[in-house]
Amino acid sequence: MSVVSRRRDLLKRSLVVGVLALLATLVPSAALAHDQLVSTDPADGSTVPMAPDHVTLTFSETPVALGTEVRVTSPDGTVVSTGAPVIDGTSVVQAVTGDLPAGPYTVAWQITSSDGHATSGDFSFMAADASGTPTSSPTSEPSPTSEPTTAGSEEPTAAVTTPAEATSPNPSPSPSDDGLILVDDTPGAPAGLLVGIFAVLLGGGALTLYLVRRRNR
Repeated sequence: MSVVSRRRDLLKRSLVVGVLALLATLVPSAALAHDQLVSTDPADGSTVPMAPDHVTLTFSETPVALGTEVRVTSPDGTVVSTGAPVIDGTSVVQAVTGDLPAGPYTVAWQITSSDGHATSGDFSFMAADASGTPTSSPTSEPSPTSEPTTAGSEEPTAAVTTPAEATSPNPSPSPSDDGLILVDDTPGAPAGLLVGIFAVLLGGGALTLYLVRRRNR
């Protein structure tokens, strides 16, 4: 085998080693999956007796609080979710308040996965009956009592009136109208690319050194 053929053979082997090293660093990075939605409460497409006071989303991993949002919309298009969602382990709990009519509800969600990327989606459920707090309550008026009259020298008894306590309405808190901002999933360049390039350069250097020594011999 000539020297040129040997050089080409060694060069091919070095390139193969470098490519394999590059793939070995890129494959684990590509295998990292975003957090997946495991279940919801209420379940997607289910029918509940009344709209609940909160919805729960459970994911495969614990999401990051920053960037996590849940928006619940009632049948008339009103956003009835209020406050920031609460992360409890792998679950995200979102409070719901206000007048909740019967009909279909839509839940749009967005979380920051444990790998730092944003994931979003939506689901819906049906409320068979309306629920919520009343907007007003009636007040009772005091009932007057008449003064009794007595004959002769007996002193009249003073009339006593007892006003009924007025009850004040308990207004329901106003629902929050926070808009949901969807973030595109744009992963950055894998750090393993640098390792692969370094492996190719290292293989080329080794090949060059081997050829120089062979030539000197």
